[in-house]
Amino acid sequence: MKRSTLLFAAIAASAIFARAQAPITQPPEPVDPSPINGETYYLVNQLSGLQIDLNGSWKANGDSVSQNTRSFSSLTQRWAMTKLVNGNWKISNVSSGLCLDSKPGFYASEGTVVQDP
Repeated sequence: MKRSTLLFAAIAASAIFARAQAPITQPPEPVDPSPINGETYYLVNQLSGLQIDLNGSWKANGDSVSQNTRSFSSLTQRWAMTKLVNGNWKISNVSSGLCLDSKPGFYASEGTVVQDP
């Protein structure tokens, strides 16, 4: 009986000692995932790995956007981020200057490019 009590006391003491020696770590600083105002980005679909691109390099108001293979060289696949005073973001294509928008009546399931409002 005494032997098991001693063994239990030794295990408990080592566990307490181990906890006392563990360094206290602070949680990492929060990261703001927002884009940087005025920078340009390639918008990549994380599921398909494809980039948002102007549909066939068309530059007309109301044209649909498409997903193309990543080239990281075409200006039609680069999008400028501009933070507006109300806190929203304007996403405009570097090649055409048109803004990314959702197609009316499609509830944001299909994207288009439109003239800057």
